[in-house]
Amino acid sequence: MFIPFASRLTGRREIRLGVTGLALAACLAPATRGAVTADLVYRGACDASAAVALDADHFVAASDENNRLRIYRRGAAAQPQQSLDLSALIRADPKHPESDLEGAARLGDMVFWISSHSLSRSGKERAGRDRFFATRFPRTGDAWQIELVGASRDDLGSFLTTAPGLADLRLAEAAMRSPKTKDALNIEGLCATPEGHLLIGFRNPIRDGKALLVPLRNPHPFVTGAAPDFGPSLKLDLGGLGIREMIPWRAGYLIAAGAAFGGGDHQLWYWAGGTAGPRRLKPTKLKGFDVEAMVAYPGMADSVELLSDDSGEDLDGKPCPKMPAAQRQFRSLTVRLPEALFRSLAVPETAE
Repeated sequence: MFIPFASRLTGRREIRLGVTGLALAACLAPATRGAVTADLVYRGACDASAAVALDADHFVAASDENNRLRIYRRGAAAQPQQSLDLSALIRADPKHPESDLEGAARLGDMVFWISSHSLSRSGKERAGRDRFFATRFPRTGDAWQIELVGASRDDLGSFLTTAPGLADLRLAEAAMRSPKTKDALNIEGLCATPEGHLLIGFRNPIRDGKALLVPLRNPHPFVTGAAPDFGPSLKLDLGGLGIREMIPWRAGYLIAAGAAFGGGDHQLWYWAGGTAGPRRLKPTKLKGFDVEAMVAYPGMADSVELLSDDSGEDLDGKPCPKMPAAQRQFRSLTVRLPEALFRSLAVPETAE
């Protein structure tokens, strides 16, 4: 167990969330969809499927549309400052190059990335969707470089589905199912722990009504050639939802939860770690905002930036992914999570 550690989106009614959005770009009209009024939109992609802060003013994001990492300035409704091609570094499959990157976590000066490890939408095996790797981002002046740490591993899925200690999760069975069906394998979360481990979070499958976490206790040795060292799996009661994103937060973890295989609204949960059960943060109800990534910046102790998956939305009558790259966009919402909110949480039931 672990120690706690505007848019042109076509639209509908506009009602503000019951949480405090921080105005990140006063000159930009709010981006709307459903019941959400977002702070701004970032350009160049339809979603940020995984993201981490590089410093107090910048974040780097992957998109499940392609193998590019984009560096954005926080609060700037603009194209990315830089776009970095990962294809050669991760040995992308030339026939099916999409790696479906879904999770990112920072440990020290390294950022670890993970693919969904799922079948394609059509239910076919795609070798390029099984990727786990680490990068560094050295900076010279205003420009970042990207360095691969060790090697891009394509065998994490094989280890997960055959590990004796994880047999009760039935991941081998899940890996044979289409990702948009019940009990399929679909990884979307990756989160650092205080011990230097990583928690692999599953959107799907759900077991016993609970979301799954698998600890990887040796992430750096793994990308440099070692076999993975998995800890005992954990099951978290998120009201029947799966893990869409997870980040270290205060003395525990902030989790974005969503439906295991499509539909429904997203929710924020707080888990103190260890044997504690997670608690829903009810003031942060997110109707119509599909949380794909969360970014916690240095110096922002009581706020977190949420990034939405808007790949299913229309822009000027066309699906966002069909638009020219420069016209694609995804929404951002910064919510305030004051310390008092966490103090008010009662001690919950234990997690498994």
